[in-house]
Formats: sequence, C-alpha cells, structure tokens
Amino acid sequence: MDLTKIFSGMDKGPEAIQANFEKLGAMTGLTKIPDSQWVTNGVTIDKNWYFRGISIMKLGDNALAIVNMQFTTTAQLNTGWNAIVSFPTSYTNEYLGSGPSIALVSNISDSDKVGDVGIDRGKGQVTIYVGNTIPSGTTINVKGIILLSKDTPLLN
Repeated sequence: MDLTKIFSGMDKGPEAIQANFEKLGAMTGLTKIPDSQWVTNGVTIDKNWYFRGISIMKLGDNALAIVNMQFTTTAQLNTGWNAIVSFPTSYTNEYLGSGPSIALVSNISDSDKVGDVGIDRGKGQVTIYVGNTIPSGTTINVKGIILLSKDTPLLN
C-alpha cells in the first residue's frame, strides 16, 4: 500500500492526510459477528461471560480471527476436531484462499481436554481440537487468535 508522504507547507496537506486515513481504513477493520448469528453444536454459550465474542480483524487480504467464549457441553465431544459454533460464511469468504487457518495464540481453561481452537473458513465454524473426550456438562473457556491467510506464502 502506498501512502502519500506528508510534509510541512504541503499544498492540500489535509486532503492528503484524509486520503491516507481512507487507504488505511480500507485495508484494516474489525467486524464482530453478532451472537444472534451463532448456531451452537453440542454446547451452550455462557451469554453472561464478559469475554464473549467472535471478531474478524482485516489485514489487507488476510485477517486475524479473535475468539473468546465460555461454553458448557450439552453432549459428549469426542477426540478430534469438533465444530462448536457456526456463523454465516460471509464473514470469512474473502479469506478463503489456499492458505490454512493457523492458531497463533490459544488460551484454554482445560488444556488436558482441548488442545487448540480454529476457524473453518469455508463452513463458517469455530472448531476445537479435543484431546480427551469431554463429557456433557463440562464448562470450558476458549480464547484464541487465529490467522486467516489467503496466500500460503505468508505462512512459509
């Protein structure tokens, strides 16, 4: 991205500054996926938990997904990847390139049971990797920052 260099006494300096802000705004942005658009699968989300949210922060052609939620299982979750929340794919469609979704940071209250959190962009799902079967009635906090890369070279 090319920003206009600003200097003292510049002709139309304020306009150039505004144009730079508009370029930055078009490249970045934060969108929170409303709770009303979440569909849960085998879990109940604690709607009173203060960190609750799924947000997508645009970074050019790539993005960071920020996931924070506390949930209680309503069914047993088995070993492997489990989709716990679905949302409209319109939030992730522009990041559907060949690059994988990679968890950069994960903080999970019960790391013996849940090993990782991810986003399945094509299906619009928050997924967790279950290491040991999670029985119904278990409460778990999941916080994660996930890289959505449109181009694999970014990750190499």
